[in-house]
Formats: sequence, C-alpha cells, structure tokens
Amino acid sequence: MDQAGANGPYTHTVLIVDDLPVNVAVVAPHLEDRAISVLVAQNGFDALRKAQLTRPDLILLDVKMPGMDGFETCRRLKLDARTSEIPVIFMTARSASEDIVHGLSAGGVDYITKPIQIPELLARINNHLAVHSLHRQLAERNATLQREMLVRLQVEVALQRAHDELENRVGQRTAELAQANDLLRSENLERKQVEAQLRGSKARLANAQRLAHIGDWEWEGVDAGLYWSEEALNVMDISPGISEPGWPNALRIVYRADRKTVMHAIHNLIRHGTPYCIDCRIVVSRGHLRTIQAQGEVKYSTDGRTLGIVGTIQDITERKSIEQQLLASREQLREVSAYLEAAREEERKFIAREIHDDLGQTLTALKLDLALLRKRLAGDEVSSTKLAMMHRLAENAVWTVRNVASRLRPAALNFGIVSALEWLTDDFNQHNTAVCRFHLRGNEPSLNDTEATAVFRIAQESLTNVARHAGATKVSVTLVTSDSRVSLFVSDDGRGLARDNSIKRSTFGLLGMEERARLIGASLQIASAHGGGTVISVDLALNGRTAP
Repeated sequence: MDQAGANGPYTHTVLIVDDLPVNVAVVAPHLEDRAISVLVAQNGFDALRKAQLTRPDLILLDVKMPGMDGFETCRRLKLDARTSEIPVIFMTARSASEDIVHGLSAGGVDYITKPIQIPELLARINNHLAVHSLHRQLAERNATLQREMLVRLQVEVALQRAHDELENRVGQRTAELAQANDLLRSENLERKQVEAQLRGSKARLANAQRLAHIGDWEWEGVDAGLYWSEEALNVMDISPGISEPGWPNALRIVYRADRKTVMHAIHNLIRHGTPYCIDCRIVVSRGHLRTIQAQGEVKYSTDGRTLGIVGTIQDITERKSIEQQLLASREQLREVSAYLEAAREEERKFIAREIHDDLGQTLTALKLDLALLRKRLAGDEVSSTKLAMMHRLAENAVWTVRNVASRLRPAALNFGIVSALEWLTDDFNQHNTAVCRFHLRGNEPSLNDTEATAVFRIAQESLTNVARHAGATKVSVTLVTSDSRVSLFVSDDGRGLARDNSIKRSTFGLLGMEERARLIGASLQIASAHGGGTVISVDLALNGRTAP
C-alpha cells in the first residue's frame, strides 16, 4: 500500500486502524484508486506510534480492538500536540447513541457504522480532507502574515533608529554652530573697544570660524572698502592673498536664481536698517554649488551714529545635506508603512475571499446534503438524531467561517462605505452594551477602494477604543457627504480623556488612524473633554468627484 495510486502520485495519507485485515481490505483499494495513500495499524498503540511518525491527513479508527479501544486511542491522539489536529472518523459496528456521543466527545469529527457504504465513506473522507486542507492553508497564511508583520516592525525600528541618529547629529551640529556664531558676534561687536586684546581675540575668532565654517565681513563705507575674514574667503572658495572681492564681485558668485533675494535683503539693510538672515547658494570652483547662510546688520556707535555694516557667512552645505537625508528618511518610513499596510489589507482581502468562497461553499454543500439525508431517513430515529446534530455542527461551522471572513474584511465593504458602516455599527451592538447608531447625511460617496478601506478602518479602530476605554452608553457614527467632501464623525458620551493624558498621539491606535488618514489625503481631528465624551472626525476632499 505504498505505491502510487491509479490517478498519479498520492495527494493525501489516511491511517486505517482496525484489528481485522478484511475490514482494511474493503476500504483501502477505494482510497488508493483516488490517489490516497493508506497506512494500516492493527491496535491503538501501533496507531499512536504511526500517527506521531507519519502525521497522516485523516485517521479511520475502529472502536473495538484488543488492548486499547478506539475511544481511548482518540483521546490520546488529541492530547498529543503532534497529532491533535488530525481529524478522526470512527468506523465501527457499534451504532448505539451513547457510543456515537462517546466517540464525538473523545475528539472524533465523524462516526460511521458498519456495514460500510463505500460511496458515503468516500464522500465523508473527501469532505473532512478538504476541511483539514483548508484549515492547514489558513494556518500557513496566518503564519506568513505574522512573519511579514515582524519584518515590518523590524524595518520601522531600524528606520526610527536612523531617524533618531540623524536628528541627534543635526541637533549637535546646530548647537555647535549656534554657539560659535554667538561667540563670533560678541567678539566682533567688542573688537574696536578692546584694541589691547586684538591679536589674541583675532586668533580665537579665526579658530572658531574654521571649526564652524563661518566667516565675517565688514563694510565701513565706500572709501574704506569691504573687509572679508579668512574663513569668509574660504567659504567663498577664494584663495587668501588674492584681491578681496567688492560688492559687485561678491554678488557675481551668488547663484543666479538666488541673486534677486540677496540684493533685496542688502537693499533693505542699507536703506532701512533691516537686519537679514537668509540662505542662498553660491557658485565656487568648477561650477559646484555651496549653500551658505548670510547675516547682516547695521553697526551703530554709542551715540546712535551709523558706523557701517557687519555680517557673517556660514557654510551650511553639510547641514542642508543632513536635513535632506532626514526628510528622505521620514518619507521612506512612511512609504514602507504604507506599503506594508496595503499588503496586509490585500492579504486580509485574499484570506477572507478564500475562506468565504472555498470553505464556506464546502460547508454549505455539506449542510444541504445533511438536510436532504435527514429527510430521507425521517423514519430512522437514531439516524435522524445523529443527522440533526451533524446539521447543527455544520451550521455552526458556516457561521464561524462567515464571522472570520467578516472580521478580516467585511463583505459589505464591497458594496460601498455606507453598507460597511451599517454592518460595523450592527456588529458593535451585538457585542457591546452601549447603543451605537449610524446616520447618513447625503448620498453614497464616490470613494475608491483605498479610500473606503481607510475610512472604514478608522471607524473600526474608533469603535474598538470606545468599547475598551470609554465606558460609554451611547455611540454615534455619522457620515456627511456633499459634492466636494466626505466627513466621518464618531462620537460617544464616555469618560473622555483626562487632562494629564490629553490626546497622546504616540499611542499605536491613534498613530494608525492618523497614518491611514494621511495616506488618502484626509485630515483627522480628535476633540475630548474629561467626562464629556470624545469626537473623532475625518475630513476628505473628493477632488471634483461627485456622489453617485
């Protein structure tokens, strides 16, 4: 019984546990004809050992066997984590109701009495193999989803670490530059008053400028000309010793697109005494661009007379580069978050569809077959009772499948956001004591799948927070639509947020809602007062679309 079946390689493995070889010989050929591999055990201990080693897809188990009977064998199979998920069908001549209840209580999924009807046996085996296979596929997909979520968390942690490191570097660099700039300005204003300390002060100033990549300049009128410090010349990429540039030459190296801004700032400084601090680009050797921060102000004497103009230029190219990296890092983090969220939503949609279409249809067909069989055996009280029990089990399984599929992605979402919100409020009322009402003001909005899913998930997360934390008695979900906008309001009369914990945006739930709103271009607002309830609102512009 270990060769390939008549229809090709084996697709499933069934373990038959029976101490009579003649019973095995009746069933085994029919299974092998359908590409099902057959393993045989003649007693309960042998069945436990083979089930642990081979992990068959299904076990056909006799009740009456020497040593350990089938009921005890089934109980031990269900207690072992390696074999607990394997479906067990009892196949026995004992047909009393207490025996059937005993078998199902021991963990069996089905109970077939002898003499065996081969078509019925094969049909039940096929149904249980299909259910077992779908259950295994669902477990594998859930495991895959968990792994993807773990990868997402790892990526987010890594990006957040890089983001924090860049922010720290920018902060440190800015503090150093600000400190050096303050020192330079103080020394520059006191320069003419402290002639005796001129040389030492000049050396310290030069070192500070070199470290901070910042230079100073001074203009005392047309006759005195324009003075540039050594570091200012380095920032402009002009070699010391060469004739220092005047105003025309200094403006000539300013990048053409920024020249008008610089000239306007200098004009306001000269005419109106307005200080300036601007960022601009200059063209250095080989046509390279360098970003500088230029500052200028009027210098006055103690009696208020204008003595000239002083200023600084600072090379902030590196700082600008770090800022760009920081912005790019933030955008990458958001893109990764959006991608993973979209992938998770697609996986939910796929799993919900597979459960509903495949497993749901199989269970519905099984329920219909059981109802038909129950009508045909109406005169057999034992069979009718058993079939009624099996019919209830099938109905419970169908309900469970539909509930799981709805939790993953409600089918109502395929019919529009209004239907989905109506389903959400009905589901909330079924599981909570608070009364939730849905109100629609306007017509069904024209939302694409991404927008409808985002609005639905925000409403779902809001109601989850109400159920867990608000202690509310009344909840309202309101959708307001117009030709240009769609607005969602979720309000409750719960305890609200305490003042010392006012609307923490760092919680994962609120962050998730804000990120979903941002991804579809919507705005999210949270209004709450301690003891006065909470209102969460989402506002989305339709960009010219009209409701159907």
